[in-house]
Formats: sequence, structure tokens, C-alpha cells
Amino acid sequence: MNKILIPEKKRGSSVDFLCEHLQNGIFVGRFAPGQRLIERDLIEEFGLSRGPVREAFHRLSADGLVDLIPHRGAIVRRLLRQEVQDLFQIRESLEGLAAGLAAKNINQGQNRKLFTKVWKQACLSKKTMQWNLFMENNQLFHKTIVEISNNTQLYELVEKLRLVVVMFQVGKSMHFDQMIKSNEDHKEIAQAILDGDEIKAQRTMSNHVRNSHRWIDTLPESVFKPKLALNSAG
Repeated sequence: MNKILIPEKKRGSSVDFLCEHLQNGIFVGRFAPGQRLIERDLIEEFGLSRGPVREAFHRLSADGLVDLIPHRGAIVRRLLRQEVQDLFQIRESLEGLAAGLAAKNINQGQNRKLFTKVWKQACLSKKTMQWNLFMENNQLFHKTIVEISNNTQLYELVEKLRLVVVMFQVGKSMHFDQMIKSNEDHKEIAQAILDGDEIKAQRTMSNHVRNSHRWIDTLPESVFKPKLALNSAG
């Protein structure tokens, strides 16, 4: 294993660096839901002592990204089927509202310029649609819509849901045709926002999330955290 060198800084900087590394790894799927983060490996890889590694684990736990399991350490968070379903019910309302507000505010400040730039990146063709790229751009698309809603409280609520973790848990089960359908939904949502059509933007986003929720209902139990494993690793 090649050691990653961290600049000589105070302990807090090392913890920040490690948190960012692990968070990015979770978001891009390098660390899978249910996977154990090995304390010893991280100590060796980053040349850190045990203290900063454990502090990083506690921060990620507070952010809802990992579960701290007695005698097993940090496990990348994996949700029960019911937890995922509950989150998607909430998401349907919150992101529908965000899309409507984004359409309303599309001509304020730099909103149109920012959203147009993001949409050009996020709108994938059939030839370029790969799972990792799709997930990355899906995250960017949805997050930007919430950002340009210009509602700080709404943005914070959506962030607390940690939907990125949820999407990577279920996203690996997506087939090509489902990615195509999602991309088509995004086109309709984006056009409504750019047209400043609040009602259509809210309706199409809510329908999009609702359809994703229905698809999740069809996934096998193996995708989710087992009900009998509430107090153990994913």
C-alpha cells in the first residue's frame, strides 16, 4: 500500500483531510454501503496515529455517513428498506418544492448561467452513459436545483437527508434503461426550470422522485440492510 503523505500541520488539519478523503470515497462508491473502514489500514496509509482516525470516524458518524458498531468500528451506513422508503417520501415533497422555487428564481443573479452550465454537463447521451458518471451528474443536477431555490433552510434540510448515500446504496442496481428514463425525466425538469414554469417544475420533479421510489420498491432485500442486523454491521 502506498502511503498518502499529509502536509505537516496541526492534528485538526489531518482529521479534516481524512474526513474529506473518506467522504469522497463514500460518495463515489469506493467505499460501499455496509463496508467496514479498517482503522489499522488508514493509520498505515496516512501515517496517522489512532486518535485522528477515530476522531474522523466520529465526525462521519455525526454526519450520518457511517455507523459506529461496538467491537467492529466504523461501517459505511447502509439503510433498511423502510428507511429508504421514508426518505424518498420526504424527498418527493422537498425536491418538488425546490424545483418550483428554482423555476421561480431562475432569472435571479447567476442562477440561469449556473444551471445551464450544470445541465449541459449532466445531460448525458446514450453513448456516454456510464454508471459512475451517471451517479456523479445525477447528484450535481439535484443539488444545483436545491441551491438555486434560494432557500437556505430547504437546502439544509435536504443536505441532512444524506441522499447521496442512499442513491449509491440503491444505484448499483440500476440498469441502462432506468438511467435513460431518469435522464429523460431530467430533461423535462430542466426545461420547466429554464422556462420559469414553477408548477410544471414542481410536478415533474415530484413525479420523477415518486417513480424512483416505485422502482426501489421492486429491489430485492439484498440491496438493503437486513432487519435482523440492526445492531451489527450492514
